[in-house]
Amino acid sequence: MQAEYVLGRERETSRRQIETEQRTRAAQQAAVAELGQLALTGADVASVMDHATRLVTQTLGAEFCQILEPSADAHALVLKAGVGWNPRTIGHSLSSSPLDSQAGYTLLSNEPVVVEDLRTERRFRAATFLAEHGVVSGVTVLVRGRDKPLDVLGVHSSRPRAFTRSDINFVQAVANVLTSAIERKSDEEALRKSEATARAFLESAAEGIIIVNRRGQIVLVNAQTEAMFGYRRGELIGRPLELLLPESVRDAHVRHRTSYFAEPRVRQMSRELVLAGRRRDGTEFPVEISLSYVQTPDGLQAMAFVTDITQRVELQRAARQTEKLAALGTLAAGIAHEINNPLGIISSRIEVMLLEAESEPLPQSLVDDLLTVHKHAERVARIAQGLLSFSRQSSTEHVPIDLNGIVDDTILLARGQIEKGGVTIRITFAAALPPVRGNANGLSEVVLNLLTNAHDAMPEGGEVSVETGVDDKDRAWVWMTVTDTGHGMDADTLARIFDPFYTTKPTGTGLGLSIAYGIVRDHGGTITAESTRGHGTRFLVRLPVSALEPMG
Repeated sequence: MQAEYVLGRERETSRRQIETEQRTRAAQQAAVAELGQLALTGADVASVMDHATRLVTQTLGAEFCQILEPSADAHALVLKAGVGWNPRTIGHSLSSSPLDSQAGYTLLSNEPVVVEDLRTERRFRAATFLAEHGVVSGVTVLVRGRDKPLDVLGVHSSRPRAFTRSDINFVQAVANVLTSAIERKSDEEALRKSEATARAFLESAAEGIIIVNRRGQIVLVNAQTEAMFGYRRGELIGRPLELLLPESVRDAHVRHRTSYFAEPRVRQMSRELVLAGRRRDGTEFPVEISLSYVQTPDGLQAMAFVTDITQRVELQRAARQTEKLAALGTLAAGIAHEINNPLGIISSRIEVMLLEAESEPLPQSLVDDLLTVHKHAERVARIAQGLLSFSRQSSTEHVPIDLNGIVDDTILLARGQIEKGGVTIRITFAAALPPVRGNANGLSEVVLNLLTNAHDAMPEGGEVSVETGVDDKDRAWVWMTVTDTGHGMDADTLARIFDPFYTTKPTGTGLGLSIAYGIVRDHGGTITAESTRGHGTRFLVRLPVSALEPMG
């Protein structure tokens, strides 16, 4: 009977021990799950560490727990989080915790280290801060990173204690959760830095960058795109890409876009292929576009790199115009010299014959014929003079002059002729306009040609506006505009207005604007025109300022 009693007691003790171990493991598993849940919610690493040290001490019934991190120079340990220690030591290097302590030994051994009695330990020295708190027993494990240890997690007791394999596994499981939390935060920070760097490159790019999805909706644009097209970012996101294209090509572009997404490829910019963009205000401008593509979680997306080539096109056009004018100028000078002498003889003989007709009457029909010939001879003479003006290279010294004064004097001279037929002149001069270096007669001829051109564009009357100012973006330049409210020009006419002998007037020579172009070019400036059929024309002349003080 006694033997049966003893056997029963042993079975009961074993059962209770198993139940205790099961409860302990269940509590440990619950603690690990709770910590893992906290880490998954995106809590910051410091909060996860604080919670981990509290869970370990509560679950194991220990007094102390700490997370130690090797310092940047690897010569000390920093207390990142802990329970039971002096709160003022959290976040500071423990000078009394050398790397040959239990934590240091754990870093070197790369495995859990169990100490039953620190007072008799021979593998390493007892850290002073552990001894100061009466620590006797403890377990330390590594918080492992991908390529190196990150931290050391330790739990300690002030009384001798035999930590079980279950206890060690629990502490290591907590350390593994800490590894996940630390590396996730590190990955997130690396991703944020990478995204910030990519965003910085995107925003600082000289080209406009536009990303669109398969449906043609704009997904992302950079700052240069906003500046180039005049839209705010929020006005573009989600809108069709064709919003940024001329209306005349939108339908065709939808087909091109569909074809591109069917067979995506990298397409470099081509200087031979000049496309057009459309700004928010409806104006169009020449662009070059490179294409690329990328697979994203949201599907295939295309990237367009857009360069505004307005300035390049203008420079190329100016270079071609200069070459054309130079060649025609040489030809024109030769022609003018060849026809001037015989033309002078013809005009003189006609004038003599008309004078003789006053004393010796001629048939009226002959007199009329002589007058007609003389009229056309004078017209040819004007053309010849225009040819000479067009071909003449400037040899006059350029001096500082007041552009406002030149414009005012020229308008005073031409006002009577310009204001015929119901045309009015409105003048707006910028105060204290810096002087330009140039020739007064040449610039006066430019103003007169532009005024005459504006007058001729308004046969039913209208208004000519003349303005001067300083370039807001580059104060080394001043400008003058001559704007009329006439019938305007189509694109083909606008492209040829500075060509010699090109005119839309029945009696024009086609040299006025060519001469103006040459004079402005000779002054180091530029002259351009903007016009829309039915909405008038605006000429813009830009001239470099002289180095002198502004004229009053």
